[in-house]
Amino acid sequence: MPNHGSQDAHRYRSVIAAKRAFDAGDNITAAIRAEEQMDSNPPHAIEIAYEMQSGEYARAARSDEKRWSEYGAAIADALLPHLADGTSLLDCGTGEMTSLASTLNHLDVTVEASAFDISWSRIAHGRRFVEEALHSAPSVRSFVGDMAAIAVPDGSVDVAMTVHALEPNGGREDELLGSVFRTARQRVVLFEPCFENASDEARQRMQSHGYVTGLAEAGVRLGAELVNLTEFSLPVNPLNPTWVFEFDVSGVSRDTASDTGFECPVTRTALRDLGDCWFSDEAGLAYPIVGGIPILRADHAVLATQRAGLRDT
Repeated sequence: MPNHGSQDAHRYRSVIAAKRAFDAGDNITAAIRAEEQMDSNPPHAIEIAYEMQSGEYARAARSDEKRWSEYGAAIADALLPHLADGTSLLDCGTGEMTSLASTLNHLDVTVEASAFDISWSRIAHGRRFVEEALHSAPSVRSFVGDMAAIAVPDGSVDVAMTVHALEPNGGREDELLGSVFRTARQRVVLFEPCFENASDEARQRMQSHGYVTGLAEAGVRLGAELVNLTEFSLPVNPLNPTWVFEFDVSGVSRDTASDTGFECPVTRTALRDLGDCWFSDEAGLAYPIVGGIPILRADHAVLATQRAGLRDT
């Protein structure tokens, strides 16, 4: 059985080993797995890797604007059949919002875009990139969040998407797909590797990195209908070819959304903005705002039952 590590060990205990791997140009998640004697990538390994690499995607987009633009245009082409003016779109695991910004620039409809990532630094870089790169599209509502407990109500967006965000989470396919599915009323479109359609060399690489497998089957198990599976027209890496998974999630069991705001990822109660935090009046849990970015992850919740009743001094 997989070794999931000690329950009382801090999730950042391997950050030094990760930094050494990053500086040496080695695989960060592999270094963390070795350090913690784990068989698959735990969520904190992915977070640490993303933090270490933050800024790289924005720099890459700036250095090759033609490639960045073409990549977003290809994503937009795949998404357009599911979008119309006013459609709400959630980019799950958005990274530095480079793909999202380019996609929005190529849409001929105006959508209400939201995005989140597990890494604060990636969202911070992404906000700066969006300010520079978006042409005429409206701003993107962004926050730090966990793919397993997304801080928005059930069915509160029309379409949800991922762009290689599920990729490193092998073994958590049902858990994370189920979380993404519950947010969307209509469609979920995944731009992710397809292990089953990859070459033997690519499969070996994907397994060594702990990548997802069986996404199509997992989606059907969760009650969605796979309406289309096609190879993406502009893959970045031939050993990690992107496929487009289009799911109709209208039949997935979920609660009815009461609003489109943020919700507590622990208690699923509504959150309101108190300036320095997002606060659940019902649960008494506060989620900090760092550098203007809401940190809406369960492991950052602060029990502060009196916060709403205290005056700021």
